[in-house]
Amino acid sequence: MNNIMTFKEKVQSMTASEIIMTMVESLRNPYVVIDMDTYGETDIYGICYGCAATNTICHIQNVTPLEVQMNMMEDRIKAYNIPSEELNFMDFFETAIDDLRCGTIRYYNYFAHEIGIATIDLTKDEMKDLKIELPMLDNDYTEEQLQQYERLAQHLNG
Repeated sequence: MNNIMTFKEKVQSMTASEIIMTMVESLRNPYVVIDMDTYGETDIYGICYGCAATNTICHIQNVTPLEVQMNMMEDRIKAYNIPSEELNFMDFFETAIDDLRCGTIRYYNYFAHEIGIATIDLTKDEMKDLKIELPMLDNDYTEEQLQQYERLAQHLNG
């Protein structure tokens, strides 16, 4: 019997707190060079420039896709070691993480719900009461910004 979980199974078994912390940890210790504006493209030397989603997936899959063209979805699933039948799931997950790193929980929740992963069940008022303001994480994100996401994860973890 094969006990190895697929990417989809891994992500669907994660709590919202675990998903958030995976994104945070993957940005603290990125697998690929961070450039939130390149959408997975590589330079002429094959160095992948990735976003929060790229690094989060690499963290979950424990892979570093060096020297791989990442701008095509089919290339990304190969680089991430994800079966082709999970392409749509991965695409929605990338979008969910991109929405999360933009601080837009509502959009993250939409895509999370669509693919059956944990949603973040806090209203804007609850976030305000907790004094958590999720910043948009760009190329110049700071540790303080990551700590806002970490505070959210800790609150969700109870």
